[in-house]
Amino acid sequence: VMGKAAWDLLPMNLYRAHNWHCLHDLKHRGNYAAIYTAYGCPFSCDFCNVKTQYPKYTPRPVKEVADEIERLVKEYGVRNLKLCDELFTVNTERVTELCERIQDFKLNIWAYARVGTVNEKMLKAINKAGINWLAYGFESFSQDVRGNKKYKGEDETIKITREAGINIMGNFIFGLDNDTEETMKYTLNRAKSYLFEYVNFYVAMPYPGSSLWNDSMSTDWGRYNQYSHNPIG
Repeated sequence: VMGKAAWDLLPMNLYRAHNWHCLHDLKHRGNYAAIYTAYGCPFSCDFCNVKTQYPKYTPRPVKEVADEIERLVKEYGVRNLKLCDELFTVNTERVTELCERIQDFKLNIWAYARVGTVNEKMLKAINKAGINWLAYGFESFSQDVRGNKKYKGEDETIKITREAGINIMGNFIFGLDNDTEETMKYTLNRAKSYLFEYVNFYVAMPYPGSSLWNDSMSTDWGRYNQYSHNPIG
């Protein structure tokens, strides 16, 4: 049984949301919190080490999550919220139920999603709950580069997300196996064509516990920095 989070031990009044999270209202980035509604991920991407941290995908009871969010709203005045789940959009019914429970709190929320896991029913509920941003891990627009992260239908996912009134954070990784100058340029140009509301471009790194790490076993920790002059990748 999961215990009650000790929010009272934190200086909740000091936390601020990311600037992009509040682009619609940059003056009110305060009253921020971050929670998990589930631990782990049902997928096993080569470049991800989440299975080391959470071997099994474990969703929290929806009522428990909704009660915690209600506490954050009523006791700490939280208005900006991050859902930290590695993948929030796993199950339509669960997402819809949670969103219906919190839709009256008038929150500004962001969460992680994956191409092919969303649908119009889910996105409608997400929008009503105040989840104004979904961060999609596109990684690369080349399947050979993504390896075992297989998805299709990115155009449809982007289309229905925008039709639901939700901003898209596009996340990409350069330097995965089989990535070349040509495939990187293809991904970059295609990413630019979508005009995402925000985007992150990362350098591939073999984090301990990932398949990528097992293939490289690099322990030069000084290179594990997106701003390193000689990054792992």
